[in-house]
Amino acid sequence: MAKDISRPKIRLIKKFNGEVRRARHLEDLIIRRGYYTKKGRKGPFRRLRVTEQRDIAEYIAFEAATGFEHFSREVFILAARKQFGVQPSRAEYIMGTIDRGLNGVNGWGAPAQVKKRANALFGRRHFIAKLDSELPRGCYDVLLHAHKIRNRIAHQTGRQSPKMVNTYNYVGVPPGTRSGLSMGRLLLDYSAPAPVERQLLRAILCSYRAFSALVAKRL
Repeated sequence: MAKDISRPKIRLIKKFNGEVRRARHLEDLIIRRGYYTKKGRKGPFRRLRVTEQRDIAEYIAFEAATGFEHFSREVFILAARKQFGVQPSRAEYIMGTIDRGLNGVNGWGAPAQVKKRANALFGRRHFIAKLDSELPRGCYDVLLHAHKIRNRIAHQTGRQSPKMVNTYNYVGVPPGTRSGLSMGRLLLDYSAPAPVERQLLRAILCSYRAFSALVAKRL
């Protein structure tokens, strides 16, 4: 028997949308309009350096990705509760039987992994199992790259990562500039081609919001 999940669903979506709005606000307030002055002085005010803007972009992207991972996991729990009519603890147990389950924490931020889990548990017609076609054009691809960027920020080594090649190709990073490329520069200096061409950081935040809107409509 299907479980009524409307209240926790509303709370979850409200919380996540607030996190995305905060990330967009920080991007505009600090990166776009950020100024600083030396400690103990009232002026003169100076624009944040490009390197500082890139560092802040990485922080914003990482925090937003962490929020998305949590949101995705909680959405999966609600989907399990709704489909199987179970309580949260039972839903987590059911989820835990698929591909390392809750031990694969970062997997909840990987759209392809979540899509695969949904197909196995809920069936191929479930909206999460069809995430690539259910989301607005281009958003699924952006989410795929966002997860790789999140992992790269968490484990930066200064060396070129073979796992990032598809992302570099996606946004058009010239091969000669890929070695040592910071994720902050990638986020701010390059654009995602779809759903509309826009700076990669903004495209990621837009795609998180699109996923939230899909959950609100279909779950």
